[in-house]
Amino acid sequence: MKRALLPFIFAVSGLVLNIWASSMPLFEWQVGTVSEDYPPDYDVHLTPSPWITRLGQSLDDKPYISRKVFISIDQIPCWIEMGHKITIERSTIDKRLDLLSRKLNDFPFQLALGSLLLIGLSIIYMWWIIIWHEHRTIAEAVAITLIITFFFCFPIGMMRLLGPRISTDYFFAMCNEYSGTVSFSAEISKVHYETLITMLSAILAEFGALSKMIFEIVRTITRRKNFE
Repeated sequence: MKRALLPFIFAVSGLVLNIWASSMPLFEWQVGTVSEDYPPDYDVHLTPSPWITRLGQSLDDKPYISRKVFISIDQIPCWIEMGHKITIERSTIDKRLDLLSRKLNDFPFQLALGSLLLIGLSIIYMWWIIIWHEHRTIAEAVAITLIITFFFCFPIGMMRLLGPRISTDYFFAMCNEYSGTVSFSAEISKVHYETLITMLSAILAEFGALSKMIFEIVRTITRRKNFE
């Protein structure tokens, strides 16, 4: 039974670790002095430091920066994408790290698709071991599959339920009568290496699931040829 369950455990563990790493902070940014050229009736302010970006997020992403920089007139928030320019000064290294994080935006999703594929393959592999090698019934294979699927999908559902949410309950004024510029500096004050370690663990778990299945299949074929 252990031989049958191990690839499934690895595959689901990789999916859980991937979801976990995607919700963990990667960089903490310290924001410096702010300068702007708006008239006095405009209110411009930034959320306090540190700003936290996750894997795939960047300070160059307008949806992200719109939740950090607030421009309002008569206490009505303005939509910063409508002609309001945001300039962020960063060091060359911080820019490259931020760009790298942005380029990896689709990686967690692609890894999750790979995890789901491996989970499906591991279930087929598990049935092959249970029915063919251990000579159990199909009903037992179905029961085992349902039990372990519920056991491992429950933490995934809880992580998605308790994960971070983005509020969009805002009314934005157009503020087209004036388009200004907000400038500030930002530097990475902390790198969360545990996020990278968690993502690497997810990759290794998926590789372990695939390697275990291939190893067992090759070993079974080799033994059958030796017996022949």
